[in-house]
Amino acid sequence: MILSLQEFLVTTLFMCLMLYTKINGQQQNCIDAADTTITIVATLAVVKLGGTTVVQCQVSPPSKKFCGLRIVLSGPFMPFQFDETNCPRGTITEPRYTGQCDVTAGRYGLRITNVQMIDAGTWSCDYMNSFRNSKTVITVVAPPSGPVLTSQPTTAINNIVTLQENSSLTITCDGSQSGATGLTYKWSGVNLSGQSNNKLSFTRISKTDSGVYTCTVSNTYGSVTGRITINVQYPPNSVALQGPTSPVQESTSVNLTCTATGGNPEPNLAITRTPGGSTVKRGVSPLTYSTSVNKTDNQAEYQCTATGAGIPTPMISNKVVLTVTHAVDSVSLTPVKSLITEGNSIGFFCAATDGNPDNFTYTWQLSTAPGVWKSIGPNIDHHVIHDLSKADSGLYRCQVANTVGFTISNIATVDVQYAPKLKRKVKSVAAKIGETAKLTINYDANPTPTTLRCSHRMREASYFATMSKTQWNVIIKSVRESDYGTYSCRVKNSIGSITATIKLAETGPPQTPTNLTVLAKTAESVTLSWVSEFAGGSEQTFTLSYRALDSTQFVNKTEITDPGYRKLVQTKITGLKPATDYLFKVKSVNSNPGDNTSLSTDIVTTKTNVVHQSDAGVVLGSISFVLVVILFIVVLIQLLRNNRGIVLIDRLRKTKTKEPTTEYTSCNENKTHDADSRDYAAATPYVNVAFSGEPHENDPNFYEDVKM
Repeated sequence: MILSLQEFLVTTLFMCLMLYTKINGQQQNCIDAADTTITIVATLAVVKLGGTTVVQCQVSPPSKKFCGLRIVLSGPFMPFQFDETNCPRGTITEPRYTGQCDVTAGRYGLRITNVQMIDAGTWSCDYMNSFRNSKTVITVVAPPSGPVLTSQPTTAINNIVTLQENSSLTITCDGSQSGATGLTYKWSGVNLSGQSNNKLSFTRISKTDSGVYTCTVSNTYGSVTGRITINVQYPPNSVALQGPTSPVQESTSVNLTCTATGGNPEPNLAITRTPGGSTVKRGVSPLTYSTSVNKTDNQAEYQCTATGAGIPTPMISNKVVLTVTHAVDSVSLTPVKSLITEGNSIGFFCAATDGNPDNFTYTWQLSTAPGVWKSIGPNIDHHVIHDLSKADSGLYRCQVANTVGFTISNIATVDVQYAPKLKRKVKSVAAKIGETAKLTINYDANPTPTTLRCSHRMREASYFATMSKTQWNVIIKSVRESDYGTYSCRVKNSIGSITATIKLAETGPPQTPTNLTVLAKTAESVTLSWVSEFAGGSEQTFTLSYRALDSTQFVNKTEITDPGYRKLVQTKITGLKPATDYLFKVKSVNSNPGDNTSLSTDIVTTKTNVVHQSDAGVVLGSISFVLVVILFIVVLIQLLRNNRGIVLIDRLRKTKTKEPTTEYTSCNENKTHDADSRDYAAATPYVNVAFSGEPHENDPNFYEDVKM
């Protein structure tokens, strides 16, 4: 819609009238400096720190309104403007006052909460641009701001003073600000008496002086306490290292523990080992070091060292010395190899090294068979063998032991050399003409013999030989009559030689056993022996037969083994009748065809003696017999002196030898023993051997045969 000029002018005029009317009406109710006063509500305000106060401007009369003028409240920071709608008006540069206006009927003010010292000062109320005002002073009061604690010569850091024991220290408490009127010292909550000034001094501070010290200052409005902590550093009371006190065995685990008692701050510990001085473990108390010991740790020394802020010089503990037991490290045996002749001497030395404890025991050992060792010699570090023989050959070693274990030495070899020796009696050999005969010589020799030479009838024999380590075989092919006889064979090595005699005979039955002898007798048994003769070229056995004289039946003890040519055979017959005469015979048998039995030429009869219960008659009879024998000897001596005893001795001899011959001849003629006539057909006369006599004690061949 478009207005005309006339309409525009009318409208403008109307609006001006309306505005004038409004302004004129408002001016009639506006504040006028001539009839309105503005005053501060309170001219003095004493506010405790942290409290609340209100600074207000009073408008009188309160019915007036702002009309272009403003009430200004000025303070320590800036002026605050108030009108009827804004409180305060404009920008507030102090954030702590934001939103703190207080406007009530005719009063325009600012509420200040948590009053601080910065709020203190002069506040005033006036008109904007009028410079008419009323002033008030706000005073903020509070307890002391707190004491200032300082320390010399050591400076406190974060209210903590750290210093060494025996140092000097002075603490000063300054509470002069904020009108402080009183000062009190306390240590760990306990009042310190005698401290009337503001200084607390220590000439030689002790670890017992450690703790929290307080200083309290006060005024009319309250008191404030300051704190300072004294930390006195001091070394431990002791540093000790604990470990094994007795010997420990190699490969055993041991523990060493270092303990520091007391000390501020906690000390740093280090366990060291000598020789070498190397550190094996670091830490704090208790510090434990574990290790598995070996022989190199024997006599090793361990110590513990404590260091730290409270220790002016390092503290060193006691020593722990390890004793490590272990077996002998090595054993050496000398000499290692010996080639020595029989009859000489040899000595071994066993050297042991590095064993703990060193109270060694020595065991000497000999091996003559693989894997088999036997103990020899005394418990000393050397071993000497005199008059060496074959039995001393073998492997030697030394075992050295202590309480932990044992160690075996190297092996030494001993080879005893000796001349050949016959291992067994050389047997005679039998062969028929045209056959091959083998004469065997079994010997023992070291080194092995290299020479064999045999002679026969004073000339070299014609033969060839085979050899092994322990045997020579002399082979005679196609035996002739001239080859029979005795061979003398010499076996030789580098040490010596031996000669063996071998008889080569024609094959036939065995020879008759000789020297049938009574060795012992009892009431019910007899022990006999005889010598084996040539076996006729084949293995032979013996058969012993016996019978009582009053019997016709022989009892045979068969299959008695032949021990070898010219060896002694011994056997025992039991179950005999007491006080009975027996007849004994021995025959040798081999496997050759023909008559292979040879009868013994020795036949023994005996009368066993039985002792019955003793009585007076037996005793008297024995005494009488002894007296008769003594009397007979006396008479015989007397007769010999008169040459009359010779005749008597001859008669006794003839009588004694005649009786058995006659008796046995009669038996043969009367065919009493027809069953046995074949056995004895070729026998020589029997020999009657009494048991009461000593068997062949005067026969030099008897003892020789026994030794063989």
